[in-house]
Amino acid sequence: MVAAIVEADIAHGHFPDYAIRLEDELVVFRPRPEFTAICTQPGGEGEAGFEAARVVLPAGAFEAARKHAAGYDVYQLEADWRAMLADKQSVPDKPVGSFIAYVKWYVGEHGSAR
Repeated sequence: MVAAIVEADIAHGHFPDYAIRLEDELVVFRPRPEFTAICTQPGGEGEAGFEAARVVLPAGAFEAARKHAAGYDVYQLEADWRAMLADKQSVPDKPVGSFIAYVKWYVGEHGSAR
């Protein structure tokens, strides 16, 4: 069944941003060239060409952020934080502290989600 899905994707490109292939018994998803071109050009969609997308937050950052998130989804807050960094074209020296400060600011501005 998976092989049929992969063959259909090869023939018709059903997944808009990804191409799927079957390598031995492993299903491999790779971004299509059109999608990669949009996401790597400065000024394209998203945070393309900006270092904020490369900032890695350790799992502990999400646990710490949850303590201050007042019911908000920390992963959505992370996406909002990264969008803010991209808008400012700024990469923080201490990303974990910056992210937690953003969470505290967000809750202060918007109140508790609970």
